Amino acid sequence: DGIVFNPPRDGSNQVSIDSGMRAERQLSTAGELLVGFANSTVWEFVGPNRGFTTSILNFSLVQPLLRNGGRAFALEQLTIAERALLANLRALERYRHGFYTDVAIGNSGVGGPSRRGGFFGGTGLTGFTGQGSGGFGGVGDATGFGRGFGGGTGGTGGGSGTTGFAGGGAGTLGGFLGLLQQLQQIRNSEQSLEAQLGTLELLEAALDAGLIDIAQVDQFRQSIETERATLLQAQNNYLDSLESFLTGTLGLPPDTPVELNDEMLEPFQFVGDDMIELQNALAELAGDFGDVADEPTAETLTEFIDKAAELVGEVETLVDQTREDLDALEDGAEARLGTMTEAEQGIFKADQRRLDESFQTLQKELARLDTLLEEMVDNLERNGPKRTTTELVQSLTDLENLVGELSLIQGRARLEIITVDPVNLDPHHALKIARRYRLDWMNNRAALVDTWRLIEFNAIALKSDVTVRFEGDLQTLGGDNPLKFRSETGTLRAGLEFDPPFTRLVERNNFRQQLIEYQQSRRQLIQYEDNVHQTLRQLLRQLNELEINLEIQRRAVAIAIRRVDQTREILSQPTPPAGPDGAPAARGFGPTAALNLLTALSDLRSTQNNFLSVWLNHYATRMVLMRELGLMRVDENNIWIDEPLELAIATAESYVCDELPPEVIGTWLEPVPKPGADDLGSQTAPAPAPVPLDEDMDDADDVPSLPPALPMPRKRDEPQPPVPTEMIDAIRPIHFEMPVPPSQETIRHFPRSRFGTSR
Repeated sequence: DGIVFNPPRDGSNQVSIDSGMRAERQLSTAGELLVGFANSTVWEFVGPNRGFTTSILNFSLVQPLLRNGGRAFALEQLTIAERALLANLRALERYRHGFYTDVAIGNSGVGGPSRRGGFFGGTGLTGFTGQGSGGFGGVGDATGFGRGFGGGTGGTGGGSGTTGFAGGGAGTLGGFLGLLQQLQQIRNSEQSLEAQLGTLELLEAALDAGLIDIAQVDQFRQSIETERATLLQAQNNYLDSLESFLTGTLGLPPDTPVELNDEMLEPFQFVGDDMIELQNALAELAGDFGDVADEPTAETLTEFIDKAAELVGEVETLVDQTREDLDALEDGAEARLGTMTEAEQGIFKADQRRLDESFQTLQKELARLDTLLEEMVDNLERNGPKRTTTELVQSLTDLENLVGELSLIQGRARLEIITVDPVNLDPHHALKIARRYRLDWMNNRAALVDTWRLIEFNAIALKSDVTVRFEGDLQTLGGDNPLKFRSETGTLRAGLEFDPPFTRLVERNNFRQQLIEYQQSRRQLIQYEDNVHQTLRQLLRQLNELEINLEIQRRAVAIAIRRVDQTREILSQPTPPAGPDGAPAARGFGPTAALNLLTALSDLRSTQNNFLSVWLNHYATRMVLMRELGLMRVDENNIWIDEPLELAIATAESYVCDELPPEVIGTWLEPVPKPGADDLGSQTAPAPAPVPLDEDMDDADDVPSLPPALPMPRKRDEPQPPVPTEMIDAIRPIHFEMPVPPSQETIRHFPRSRFGTSR
């Protein structure tokens, strides 16, 4: 290890140099081998100038045979460290899945890796005692593995991030999808407000003509102001949510300029932006013409007729787009019909026929208006400005009604195109899938095996202390040759130390404590499986509910669209001619015409929001289901690879190794017998059989097992035998499979090393 130079002191006549080396190795059998070499060289300065060298070579081998001996004792720390690394790799991969769902829908539902070491457990391989950090307590406290992964609840409780229900919808999501949901709700409110503003002009004109009373118009005006205030509040709430998402989820400053990618919302924009712009353009053209309609000139009329003709061309473009939406509905009708009952199929086909008939009628009306505008220019001199003005006003009104009808047809077609991927999965089959592929389930099973293995680790300390010592040394004869070893100067010693297990009180308590830890881990794993099963059942029920509710909300939106169409037709009826006395004729507005339109527009907005919430929640719940089944895959950018359930199962199956590890034998999970009176008298207890956990174990009959204290039922539905109250026993046995290595080799499969088993 070093050289020591001893300079001569005052009055001395010698100089010496001492050097030495030592090699020490810990064996996998808990033995210790020590080899050393020491050398001392001395020079004398009195008398003849001479020097002499003395060297010694020694070794020592200490091998415990019973207590604190064997691979199970010596390699336990390395085994724990290796298995903790594998568990953290699995936890990290599952954390990636939870991080995606947290960003996407505001639902994490998973934990992350657990750092070993710290104030109590030490770092690296230090701080391990085979028990808790203070001699008792959880094994995971000292090892960083075990309860940290074995005490989970197995899911999120079946939720997908929803926060309540609203008017038959499915509630509001969090995360990125929640922002998209709020954005689309704002758009729906804006469209509803624009529709009310467009109708207000018509009602005010009817009020001036004496066709409607002031109360209905004021009610409409009040509704518009309320809608404006609500829209303003919704916009502020959206900005607050966006900034919270930036700071809390993404870790960005709140003033970071961002723009949401709303491609997912395109199918839910039942009325396109082009349609809205055209409606606004028609309303603006009608308003501008109303300002000059009292005394229009021929040039003014020609100008407005040309503008109306240009808008007719834009309407024709939108008609072609609507035709494409109807064709898409026709292409997807077969798939839709396959998921409906016979009664629902009849309703769907009838609605489809009505849409086609309405669209054909609309095309004929558009062709008539186009022809009428062309003839209006040609007949301007013959008909005169007054008659032409009347015809142009009527044409603009008909064109506005036509565009409104077109928007409803387009919205109805786009409504029927939207579908969801149905999930047909039995809860018990889902539990088998989760047991096979969930990474945290692998860690929970591994935690139980660790507690079982530590029973043997603590039982070794109850044995007799039998230690074999073998040591010796060899010296030189002196002189100037440091390597002149001779056999006559060597010694060799061997010894056997024996300490009977008379005093093992602390070790016995530790062993009993580990038995308790094992029983706790058993119950935790049983509870974990029950929680996973409950979570999967809740998710599957919720998916089924959302699939049914989506069709309910689809019908509700369709009804709201028809109601808006009918109320608009009533308000847009042409004014009948005046009577003989010059008074305006009665019109079919009725005392509740404005209220009916307000209610229809409000219900249309609400049903659109509910339909969107149900679809988004189905998407989010299916995402959580894939995560809870262990089938979620994310790419290098941590984006979920959305794929059907059958394809996800096939993909995961393709990554499974050819030879799967065997199932955990049921007797491993049976209770360890309580030490009897004889054991208490001697303060010892028999060590449990070791648990082999490697892929070489092919025959379950070769696995040693502990005899159960009482006969345990093999199925949960069998009656439980009576258990003495003083005995720590299990509630019920549980059967499960060992972890299966899926896609990522370094995550789900860890090659076996010299430190022990890998699973």
